[in-house]
Amino acid sequence: MKLITLFSVVFLFGQTLSAQDDELIMNLCSGKWHKSYWLSDIDGHANIYPMPVSLGHWIIFYPDGTSRINDGTNEYNGEWEFNPKKRTLTTKDREGLIHRRIVRLSESDFVYRIRVQDGETEYGFKKIE
Repeated sequence: MKLITLFSVVFLFGQTLSAQDDELIMNLCSGKWHKSYWLSDIDGHANIYPMPVSLGHWIIFYPDGTSRINDGTNEYNGEWEFNPKKRTLTTKDREGLIHRRIVRLSESDFVYRIRVQDGETEYGFKKIE
């Protein structure tokens, strides 16, 4: 199953995955990611908002390109694709199509940034389970 997903990612973007990209995808699909903070950087004013695990904001990325999201109130399904050339994760779910620039991804830490109207927002996740 994992080989099919990796083949699909390579096919979609017309390039081969490096060992580093393969490790990144394995880390991404290795468990439940709990949102630990979000940082709003609008018009040069940065504000950080901690997110306790008890609020229930999490996401799971599956190797087949699907995902399961909990926004603290509702749970829903989504899809994802990784672009190794741009180092972006594109997600499609009830929030729409979002391109997320990966800042950091390890076995226990996942951070991405998205562009918003007047700046950028950063989201940090920790693997708890």
